[in-house]
This record gives sequence, C-alpha cells and structure tokens, in this order.
Amino acid sequence: NDVLLNKKIPLPRRCSHCNLCEYRSHCLSAWKEADSLDLMGPLGVKAADRLRSKRIETVHQLSLTYRPRRRRKLSKVDSVPYKPEIHALALERNSVIVDRDLNLQVTDGVHGFILDFEGLPDESLYYLCGILAIGDNVDCEAQFWADDRDYEAAMLGKCIERLRAGGDCPIYHFGSYDFKAIRTLGRRYGVQCEDVLHRMVNVIGLFYGRVYFPVYTHGLKDLASLFGAKWTALEQTSALAEVNPILWRYLWEEGENLWKEILLVYNMEDCR
Repeated sequence: NDVLLNKKIPLPRRCSHCNLCEYRSHCLSAWKEADSLDLMGPLGVKAADRLRSKRIETVHQLSLTYRPRRRRKLSKVDSVPYKPEIHALALERNSVIVDRDLNLQVTDGVHGFILDFEGLPDESLYYLCGILAIGDNVDCEAQFWADDRDYEAAMLGKCIERLRAGGDCPIYHFGSYDFKAIRTLGRRYGVQCEDVLHRMVNVIGLFYGRVYFPVYTHGLKDLASLFGAKWTALEQTSALAEVNPILWRYLWEEGENLWKEILLVYNMEDCR
C-alpha cells in the first residue's frame, strides 16, 4: 500500500547482472542517496541480507560495528577474510586502512606481465588480449585481436607464446575474468596452458582482506581513480555512446571501425 500511495518506494537490490544493466546508474544514485549496503561490491547479497535482519541497513551503521580485536596468526594456506565493517569504516573516514601486511616480494629486472582480456560474456567470446611487460627499463606491449570465434584459437596461441617468452616471471591480472579466459580457451581448443595458469597472480588477492580502500567496489576503475588514473577511451566515448565496452564491440560488428581503435586503447589503458 505504501508503494501505491507513493509514500515509500523500495530500493532496488544488487544482483549478478548489475554491471550489464542499462538502469545501473539509476540504482547507484538511489543507493548513494540512501547510503545503502548494496553500494559495497565485495559484500555479498546474502551477507547484506543478514546485516539487514539485524537492522543494519546503511554503510554508516555498519562502520559503527567495528571493534578492534586480537588477530590470530594465519598460516600460509589460510585465506584472509574480508571484514565489511572495516571497509565501511574506510568509506566513512575516506582513508585507507591497513589491517594486515601485504608481504609483497619485488625482484630486480623484469617483474612480470600484466594481462587483460576483453570479451562478450553472453556469447562466451574472447576477442581481445592485451599484454604489458613491466620491469626495470622495460615497457613492451602487445595486443591480439579476434574478429570472431574462428580467430580465437590463433589469438590464444599468440598470447601464450608471448607470455612464455618471459620465462617464469609472474603474470598479473585484475579479477578472475582473465584467468578464466585462459583456462576456458585452453580447454576449448585443446591448448596446454597449465604452466601459464600457475604463473598468474590476481592483484585483488594481494590486498583482499588486508588493505581497505575508500571506494565501494574492488573494480579496477574505482581503485585506480584513487591514484589519479584516467581512461582516455572513456572520456572520448562518453559523448558518443554509453560507456560500455560490450556495446562498443557490437557497434564495431555493425561496421563502425572507429570502435575497434577505441577498444584497443581501452584495453591497453586497463593494463597500464
């Protein structure tokens, strides 16, 4: 009845399709106005529902539940848990909170590769692979494009060849999408790539549960914005079309060649 009388309109709820939804900006505005828990990407939907059952419905309320406790020592096989109350506190204070050491090891010379894939999730198609070599006095980039599924195997072969040329150095990627891309394509075309998969390092796993940033999600764009990173491709396309690489790919398939160049720039800027 409240909804029908326009007295109280319920907030939308986050789901797995939010990043692809055309109404995402509307939901984000509503969540920010209400300081909703749905803003916190790492906080699962079920975990958010459990907090709401305890009458904790906003990021501010969640931040007030933080209580410093003695931490047990983790073994090498233990995973570090995500603590939403610390994340909420970092958002409230607009500051970075370090809960545990990162224990990073940096070596001289070539430090590794940065890998980024672009694809169409609904079609299980991977059409672009970007590789950036990082290290002392090293700045080498490579990109491999697949017009359609017939060219996927060739793209994968060139990608694996380039990565193997780096020896045993780590391959850094952001999120699980790139690891799944290599594994899926390897199985699809019968390409042995276990050695490459074992070298892959998810950057999110390096700080997950250890360092909490004053951003709502662990998305690359959100985190990189803290350090002043900008995507010229996003600025260039904001006036031409919706800021969505999936849409850009479809526009290229319709014959607008401009979008391929934009996707190539966008992909390499993801790596950088």
